[in-house]
Amino acid sequence: MGAATVDSTCLFYRATPECFQYSEALHGDYATSYRRAVQLLAEEDYEDIMNRITKENNQL
Repeated sequence: MGAATVDSTCLFYRATPECFQYSEALHGDYATSYRRAVQLLAEEDYEDIMNRITKENNQL
């Protein structure tokens, strides 16, 4: 798992070089939404959210 830092200007997520390149490529409203989603994951119970998503995906 990488580390996320959210501030007023940018988001850095470094799990792999690909993740870093992806975060660097984000612009505009999409980047704002992406930053907010990561911020919410950090504020909420990340493990519970990820377990729920994994469980839902396994049921497909």
